Amino acid sequence: MSLRQNQRVEVSTVLAKADWETVLHLWNSSFPVEVQIDSAAALRKVIQAPNCRHYIIRNADLKIDAWLAVFDRYDTRWFSILVSPETQGKGYGKALIRHAKTMESCLEGWVVQSNTHFRADGQAYVSPLAFYRKLDFRLNPNRFAEDGKLDVVCVKWENASFTST
Repeated sequence: MSLRQNQRVEVSTVLAKADWETVLHLWNSSFPVEVQIDSAAALRKVIQAPNCRHYIIRNADLKIDAWLAVFDRYDTRWFSILVSPETQGKGYGKALIRHAKTMESCLEGWVVQSNTHFRADGQAYVSPLAFYRKLDFRLNPNRFAEDGKLDVVCVKWENASFTST
């Protein structure tokens, strides 16, 4: 089923316990092993912050197929996005980002830039950097990774028409 057929983006400031468990599973199966997280509670500490918004696409069984969180960190709005392996390539990630862009003035996040890392299932983690570039994100040379676990760069999108007063 493509996104155009009966899919919609749900926006929420709170996730149910079962949804956090689903997001944790997606996190640990989708991201490189270097950033595995032990529990939903630990994941909430990473993501949940003031003014957090969750953008979600659910399947017919109401399980999360794609999730994007936008939250305050440092001096800007950061994001993290996950799309289930079964729905990758169907436009869900693009739909979440495009929807978030209608509600946010800025999105910033870390992106693995090399293909030298592996997921928990042993498959290579493919860098999504080209995906973000197609969606008008640019490299932010003012942010540098501090932990050294992954070969990452910071990407940033800003709404050109947004002006702060």
